[in-house]
Amino acid sequence: KNYDEKVVRQISKVAWRKRSTIEGRITSIAASTIASAPMVSIEVWDASAGLTLQFLGRREIAGIKVGSVIRAYGMVGEYKGALTIANPTYEIIKS
Repeated sequence: KNYDEKVVRQISKVAWRKRSTIEGRITSIAASTIASAPMVSIEVWDASAGLTLQFLGRREIAGIKVGSVIRAYGMVGEYKGALTIANPTYEIIKS
């Protein structure tokens, strides 16, 4: 069965190593490095739970700010014990 990326899942229902689309409010943005490469981490929460979006190789992302609502799609993984989607496809729903 092919995954339909138009179906938005509650964050609490996403599964590790499965492609998922989530939508939620950005609660924090942090720029850091991983193995000396730049990375931006964005925490996104909906009514059920939260997860982290990681943008590897980036120092900032234009148009993204705390309080914005974002929809993101990608493979769900794990980083430091938290569910994470690395380099997701995304769109800002409400800035």
